[in-house]
Amino acid sequence: MYGRVIKNYDPINHGITKHFLYETNDWDLIELNYNVDVERLQDWWKTVLKNYENMVFDFNKHYQSLELEKSKEMVEQGYCGYYCGPIDGVTLAWPEEKYEALPPPVQANLEKYPEVNRETFFDDATLLPKLRFGYFDELINELGEDSFRQAIVTRHHPGMYIRQHRDSKVLKLHIPIESHENSFFHFGENKEHGKYHLKPGKVYILNTGDWHGTTNETEIFRSHIITRIADWHILKVIGMTND
Repeated sequence: MYGRVIKNYDPINHGITKHFLYETNDWDLIELNYNVDVERLQDWWKTVLKNYENMVFDFNKHYQSLELEKSKEMVEQGYCGYYCGPIDGVTLAWPEEKYEALPPPVQANLEKYPEVNRETFFDDATLLPKLRFGYFDELINELGEDSFRQAIVTRHHPGMYIRQHRDSKVLKLHIPIESHENSFFHFGENKEHGKYHLKPGKVYILNTGDWHGTTNETEIFRSHIITRIADWHILKVIGMTND
């Protein structure tokens, strides 16, 4: 019924169901019928980096924010080993209002961040008010707060890549901020499903429950807003359009 990449679908009679999304791996990516103002989104991101430079989390610089045993466990399981090269980013949602370099909750040092409950973080984290300005706030209001659970911006430096791997079926939105046309997601255990460039100006739902990886063999950053979208809200967003 669908190709591995779904786009240009009928927003009303698309036939996409929760069973298809969550119970099958018959798809890799959905390009939503929703257009993003790239210039205004990039202006928001430039302002964040200018005014909140201290919030950029770097695994090497901010290792004291990590639970080292948990990080070691993840490396031994191969999870962190999938990431090759420099990567950093900004956390946009947290259980308390904090404006500092915040770690991934799954690796957070719980003595330093006692507000983090890994089992309930999806429900506990709320968008940080000072980062809700300009076009980003408009996106939240239009796509809905349930589209922006555990929101972050991840920035892949030039040469950064992620090996093929599978995550959970908690589906995520990817909203590209900046990305070269030669920066790709690769799908399939051996990349047999092909590659796709997630271009600024669109919003995507990525099937992280199936094999995927990335390459950024370019000279610019690849920066995406990545959010967890609530399962009770996802079909509403798939049906949205602002053409």
